[in-house]
Amino acid sequence: MDTSEAYIQMCDCEEIQQTWAPIVGDYCNPREGFLGHLDSNFVDILYEGHDVYIDAVRCKQQSVFLPRQDQLQEMVGLDLDKLLTRFHYWEDGSGFIKERDELFSMEQLWLAFVMFQLYSKKWDGTKWTG
Repeated sequence: MDTSEAYIQMCDCEEIQQTWAPIVGDYCNPREGFLGHLDSNFVDILYEGHDVYIDAVRCKQQSVFLPRQDQLQEMVGLDLDKLLTRFHYWEDGSGFIKERDELFSMEQLWLAFVMFQLYSKKWDGTKWTG
């Protein structure tokens, strides 16, 4: 699971954050903390030296949702065959070549695909444009 600063920055956009309905197993990055993982009705937020627990509502208000690869794939809303076919055509397309140099994990790659498919946006290294 990518929890890098780059992935956090990529996920910190209205399109991804609006879709989030926190459930057990979600990852989030508290705006004042390091990493959170939703476990039952609370988020276990790992701070330096101690754990802090907050509820899912506060988590959504105070955190950046970090979708896992499976969650990103579900966002596109296609069955597996169509999803992989569309992903292949996108990944093989000439418009993706420049953007590919900016992506360093499978989550970043799938997030770029989701943002292009659903919102016609591309990552320029600092923000989504399109």
